[in-house]
Amino acid sequence: MREAAATPAPTFPPKLNAFPTTLKARPICGTQVDSSSVQCQASQSLAATPLPNASATAAQIPGLQPAQLAQQYGFNPSGGGAGQTVAVVTAFDSSLYLQNDLNVYRTAFGLGPCTTANGCLTIVNQHPLLAIPDPVGVWPIEADLDVEMVSAVCPKCKIIVAQAEDRHLSSLAATDDLAVADGATEVSNSWSLPESAAAVAYGSHFAHPGVPIVAGSGDGGYAVGFPADLASVIAVGGTTLNIATHQESVWSLTGSGCSSLIAKPAFQHDSGCANRTTNDVSVVGDPTTGVAVYSTTAGGWVVMGGTSIGAPVVASLYALAANGTSVNDATSLYAHASAFNAISSGSNGTCSPAYLCTATGAYSGPAGLGTPKGIAGF
Repeated sequence: MREAAATPAPTFPPKLNAFPTTLKARPICGTQVDSSSVQCQASQSLAATPLPNASATAAQIPGLQPAQLAQQYGFNPSGGGAGQTVAVVTAFDSSLYLQNDLNVYRTAFGLGPCTTANGCLTIVNQHPLLAIPDPVGVWPIEADLDVEMVSAVCPKCKIIVAQAEDRHLSSLAATDDLAVADGATEVSNSWSLPESAAAVAYGSHFAHPGVPIVAGSGDGGYAVGFPADLASVIAVGGTTLNIATHQESVWSLTGSGCSSLIAKPAFQHDSGCANRTTNDVSVVGDPTTGVAVYSTTAGGWVVMGGTSIGAPVVASLYALAANGTSVNDATSLYAHASAFNAISSGSNGTCSPAYLCTATGAYSGPAGLGTPKGIAGF
C-alpha cells in the first residue's frame, strides 16, 4: 500500500514569522529579520510582574523552580553530571550580567556557585577578540534562561556559553562547532529558523558523533524548523503543564511537522510522514506555566517559556545520564520509549495525518515520545 503523503507543515505562521503575539506572553526575539537569521525561542509571561529583588526567597519567586522540574520529570539533580560540560549556543555577547544572574538563580535555589573563577562557567566567543553586544538587547535573556535551566537539571555540570558574533545561521553553525571543540559533552540550541535547502546545507555543523546535539522545535505552532529537523539532532517540543495535577498537554505554539528535505532516520517508524518527523521528546514550554528565571535585562525574576526551556533541559538530562559518547542522534530515545510519558491531549495546528499536530496518547509530532520519566531514556 502506498504511504499517505503528509500535509506539508508551513514554514512558520506568516502573520508574525514564528512568534504569534498573544496577550499572555511577550516573544523575546520578535519577528524574523531575514531568511538567514535565527530567532531565539523564549517568551516572557505577562501574567507575572518582574520581581527585581535579587535576594528574594524561593517562596517569593514565581514560576517553576528546580525542585518542581525534578519532581515532574523524575530526575535526581545531584545524581550525576560530574565531568560533564553542557554548552549553550547563543547569539551576540551576553556576558555583562550573565555570571551575576546565574549565581542569583543558583543561590536562591541552593545550587552552589558557578563562576568563571571556580571553573564551572566558561564563556567563549566565535571570534575571541570580537564580542558584539546584541543591538536589540534581548539575547542576554535567552542566555540567562539557558544557563539557569542547565543549573536546575544538572548543578554539577560545567557550562560553556558559546557566543556567535551575530544571529546569522552561518555564525551559529560555526559556534556549535566551537562548543564541541572547546570540550562540550552536550550542546543545546534554543533557536531556530524555517526549514529550507539553504539552512539544511549547514547540517554537518550539527552532527558530532558522541556529543548529543539538542534543539528546540520552534515557537510558531505547526511548522518545521531548523536545526531540529536534522536527523542528527534531538528535537524537543513544548507542553503546557498543570503543576498541581502534574498533567501535560501539547502547547499550542510548539513547532512540529513532517520535513520536506530530511530523509526518514532509521530510529523513527511513524507511518504518516515519509521523511523526518519532529519532535522526539517534549518538556514544558508554555510561558503561562513556565519556569522561574532571573535576568537583569528582563527586570529581575520573571516567568519564561518557549522551546528554549526544552533544549537545555534535555541536553542536561543527557549529561546526568552520562551516556553521550554513545549518542549520535535520537536512536536511544526510541529504543527506550517506555521511559517517557506519552501526551494524550492538545494540538498545535491543523494537519493530516492528525498525529503530526495533535497528541494521540502515543507518539505524536508535537509531543514526540512524550516527557521524560527520569534519565533511563537518555
